[in-house]
Amino acid sequence: MRIKSILYFSFLLVFLTNLEEACALVVQDMKIIDHQGTPTLSFTFDEAFSLEPDQEDDETLLIEFPEDTQWTPPLSKESNLGLSYTYVPYQDGAGDLVIKKDKRLVTGKLVQNQHNQYSLSFYAQPDSQNPPLPPEAPIPQNPVAEAPMNPSPAPVNGPLTIKGIRAGFKNQNTRLVLDLSRQTKFIIKENDDFSTIYILPTEITQWVPAPSSSESFGFFKGYKLITMNKDVGIEVSVQKGTRIVQASIIGEKTPDPKLVIDLAHQSFVPTVNTISNSNKVNETYTSMKTQNNALLNRGDSFSVFPENDLVKSMNILVQNNDTIIRLMTTEVKNFDVQENKTTNEVSIHLPKMIWDNVNVTEQKAGLVEGFKLDQTDPEHTSLIFKVDKGTSVIGKKSFGTKGNGRFVVYLNQKEKKTPTWLIDASASELSYDDLEKEEGEVSRLVYRGGIAPYTNVGDGFYVGLKAASLAGQTASHSTYSTFTNDLSTSNFGGGIHLLAGYGIDINKIYAGAEFNVGIYGADSKTSYTVSGASTDSSAEIRTTWGIIGRLGYYVSPSSLLYARLGANSSNFSYSSSGGTGEIIFPTSYQRTNRTGFLYGLGLESALNDRLSVRVEGAQVTYQPFYYKSGTDYKKDRPLLNEINLGIGYKLNPMSGPAMGDIYEESVGTGFYFGADSGLSTFVNHRNVTGVNGSSATTTYDGEGSTVDPAWGLFVGYSDHQDKFFMAGELQLDLTKPIISESILNGGTTTESYSNKLQWLWALTARPGYIFNHGTIGYGRIGMIGGSFSHSSQHSGTQHSFTAGGSEKVYGIGIRVGAGLETFITRHLALRSDYILDYIPGLKIKDQSNGNVTEKINLINNEFKLGLSWYLNP
Repeated sequence: MRIKSILYFSFLLVFLTNLEEACALVVQDMKIIDHQGTPTLSFTFDEAFSLEPDQEDDETLLIEFPEDTQWTPPLSKESNLGLSYTYVPYQDGAGDLVIKKDKRLVTGKLVQNQHNQYSLSFYAQPDSQNPPLPPEAPIPQNPVAEAPMNPSPAPVNGPLTIKGIRAGFKNQNTRLVLDLSRQTKFIIKENDDFSTIYILPTEITQWVPAPSSSESFGFFKGYKLITMNKDVGIEVSVQKGTRIVQASIIGEKTPDPKLVIDLAHQSFVPTVNTISNSNKVNETYTSMKTQNNALLNRGDSFSVFPENDLVKSMNILVQNNDTIIRLMTTEVKNFDVQENKTTNEVSIHLPKMIWDNVNVTEQKAGLVEGFKLDQTDPEHTSLIFKVDKGTSVIGKKSFGTKGNGRFVVYLNQKEKKTPTWLIDASASELSYDDLEKEEGEVSRLVYRGGIAPYTNVGDGFYVGLKAASLAGQTASHSTYSTFTNDLSTSNFGGGIHLLAGYGIDINKIYAGAEFNVGIYGADSKTSYTVSGASTDSSAEIRTTWGIIGRLGYYVSPSSLLYARLGANSSNFSYSSSGGTGEIIFPTSYQRTNRTGFLYGLGLESALNDRLSVRVEGAQVTYQPFYYKSGTDYKKDRPLLNEINLGIGYKLNPMSGPAMGDIYEESVGTGFYFGADSGLSTFVNHRNVTGVNGSSATTTYDGEGSTVDPAWGLFVGYSDHQDKFFMAGELQLDLTKPIISESILNGGTTTESYSNKLQWLWALTARPGYIFNHGTIGYGRIGMIGGSFSHSSQHSGTQHSFTAGGSEKVYGIGIRVGAGLETFITRHLALRSDYILDYIPGLKIKDQSNGNVTEKINLINNEFKLGLSWYLNP
C-alpha cells in the first residue's frame, strides 16, 4: 500500500509538472529577414498567441509576454536592415521584447501567416513622388510552402503646417492657440522682462496665416515671424510681466491638434497656492534659466520647461479586467500616485518635463475616460486621469532596465485584488481652481479629499463617543475608634463619554478644545467580618464632565499625536455599614464633587473623510476629600488613570490624502523591535482569612493599588494578507510596582504589608486591520507571567489584615488590549497601546500562624506610547 501511494504521488507530480509546461507559452523562433527589400520580423510560437506591439516612440516598439514564457531564441540580435531586438526577462517568467528600428522606417500591420506564425514588416518613409509598393510575394514560411500575406500600406506623414493662430480668454488667463496639421515638438521661451515669447518649431514648417499681426487681446499684443539662429520662429508680444502658466499639445492624435499656451501676469497667484509658492515659481524659473542657457545658447532667454526625456511614451490598456496606465521611461523610476474618489480622478506626479516629446498611444481605455496635463506646479508635471466612479488604484510598480524602464499603475473597480507590489500613498499637493470645482462632472458634490499633505483629523467641529477603562489609587489616612489606617485603595471600573469639540490646523500643528460628559462605574469596596458580623464600605465615582485642550502634530498623513490638558470634575460618593472599626470610609453616607487637573497623550487616525478613531491615556489628580465626626477623621487624595478608546465624527468632511485602498507598501512586515512608556495602575484584590486579638475568625476583602510610570521593551514578527494584519510579540515590562498598606490598633498592634510585581513578560498575538495610509487598528491577546513577592510585619497577636512573613510566588495570567499603530517612515512606526493584565489565584500562607491564609488576584491596567522599528519595511 505504501509503495502504491509513492508511485501515485510521483505520477501526479510528473503530471502537474508537464501540465505547467504545457500551459506556458514557448517562443520557438525569432528572425530578422529581408523580404524583397522590406525589413521584417518573423515570430514562431508553439501555439496561437495574440501579439500587441506598442509604438513607444519613433525608434522603439514594445511587445509584452505573459508570465512563464519560455524564450528559446537569442536574447538579442542586430541586423544591417535597420532593425534589432532585445528580450528582457523578469523573475515571474514574463518579459518585454524591445524592438529598435531606424526612425526612417514606418511600422506596418502585424500579419498572422499560420496559426502560430506571425510577421511584422517595416517600410521606408514615403515621399510624395515615389510611394512604396506592396511586396509582390508572401514571406516564405518553410522551404516547401508559402502562406499568403497582406501587409498594410505605410502611413503617410505630410509636412508640418501651422494653419491658424487665435487668442481668447480662459478663466483669468489669456489663451493663445496655434492650429496644427499634426503633432510636433516646440521650444517655447521668454525674455527677461517677460514682454516677449518665442515659439520655435523643431522642424521645417509651412505657415498659412499672415506673417504678422498687431491685433491685441488680453495679455496678447500681436506676433510676427522671425529668424533665430537659422530657425524660423514666431515672436509673440505680450504685456510686460506676462508669464506662461501652461503650454501643451491638445488632440495630438486627431487630424487637428493644437498648441495651447495660457498666459497670466506674473503677480497672478492660483487660489490653491500661497505667496511663498509664487516666490518659489520665480526661483524655479531662475534656476531653469541657468540650466537652459547652456543648452539652447539662444541669447538672453530660457526655456519654460526643462528639456528632459524621462518619459518616452504613455499608453492605456486593459488586461485581466484591470485598466493599466503605462509609461515608458528612460530610467527606472517610481512616481507618486494619488487618487481622489470624490472627483473620480487619479494623478501621477512627474518631475517637470516637456510633455510634447511624449508619444501618447491611447488617451482613454477601460476605466479611464481621458486625461489632462497640469503644468501649474513649477516643480512637477501632473497627469490627471478622469476615471469611472468607484475606480481604485490597486497597485503600481516600476521595473525594466536603463533606457527601457517602465512605470505602470493598475486600476480596478469591483475586484478586490492584492498584487505583491502594492500602492504607496502620496501626500503631494493636487491643485484645483474654482472653475474646475464647478464643472459638470463634480457639480453638486462636496469637494473634498486628496488636496493636502495630511488629513485634518480634528479641524472644525466634531462629535464623538469614548469607552473608558478606569483604574486609580486613593491615598487614604483615617482614624476611627482605636484604629489608625494608612491605605492605598483602588477605584477600578469603566465608563462612557460623549464629546464635542473644535480644532484648527496651522500647517502640521493642531490646536483645539473639547467638552466631555460621562458616566463612570468605578468603585472600591471593602468588607471586614468578625464572627459573622460585617462592616461594608465603598467609594464610587459616578458622573463626570470636563473641558480639555488638545495640542498636536501630524506624525503621518492621516494620524495626529496630541497632548491633553484640562480640568475634570467628578461626583464621588462614600458609604459604609456596620462599625467594627476597621473600615475605610465614614459610617454615614457622603457625596461630594471633586475637581482635578487632567493631563495625558493620545493618537488619533482617520478612517475615512468623516470618521476617526483614537486611543488616549490621561491621569486626573483630584482635590483631597476631608471628613471629620467627633474624634473620627478621614482624608483621601484620589488619583485616577483613564484610558479611552474612541471614535469621532466630523461635521464637515476631512480633506487630505485620498482614503483609498492602501496596502503593503504603507506598513512594515517581518521582524521588528521597540520600546514603550506610559502609565500603569497595579491593583491587588486580597481576601484574608485570619484571627483578631481575641482569636476570633476574621475575613478581610479589599483592594489596594499603586499608580506608577511604565516602560518596557518588545520584539515581534508581523505579516499580512490583503488588509488583514497579524503579529506575534514578546514583551518585557521593566516597571516594578509596589503596593503598601498598614493599620494600627490601639497604638500597639500593627499590621502592614508590601506587595511587588517584577519581571513581567507577555507573549501575545496582535490581529489587526489596515484601514488607511500606514495605520493599523489592532487587538491584543496572549499570556503573561511574572514574579510576585509579599512581605509583611506584625506586632501583637492580631493577623486579620494580611498574612505574616515573606514569600515569593510565580503567577501566570492573560493579557488583552487594543491599539493603533501608524507608520512615520517606511521603518519607523508610532503606536498607542491599551493593556489589561489579569493574574488570578496567588496564595500566601502566614509564616507564624498556619490558620491565616491570603488569596490575591492581580490586575495591571496600562496605557503606553511606543516606537517600533521594522527591519524589512
